[in-house]
Amino acid sequence: METSTLGDAARTDGPACQLSVFDERQQRRHDELQRRFASVVEETRELPDGYTFQLLADAGTFVGAAEWITLDRMCCPFMEFRLEWKNGESWLSITGGDGVKAMLAAAMAASR
Repeated sequence: METSTLGDAARTDGPACQLSVFDERQQRRHDELQRRFASVVEETRELPDGYTFQLLADAGTFVGAAEWITLDRMCCPFMEFRLEWKNGESWLSITGGDGVKAMLAAAMAASR
């Protein structure tokens, strides 16, 4: 069974995404949306149990984030997602239990 952390960061302990849940089309789309993610993040804030990301405030980015969440929750059901558009700003928060914040930090470091 194929496993990976978000962004294919090396996993040493804690939760791991189960990429084997995707069919080929879903995997390609998830990868495409995930690659696009870095270019639309304007700010990253640390939360006690994860991170929140300010995204470009446009409809295409918001819809893309919603689509990515729909796919990512299939392979990473242990994560919690919150997408909001408020006062002209768009924010995506990803949180979860033990190990999720560390997994997200490793994925962000690997994508730099």
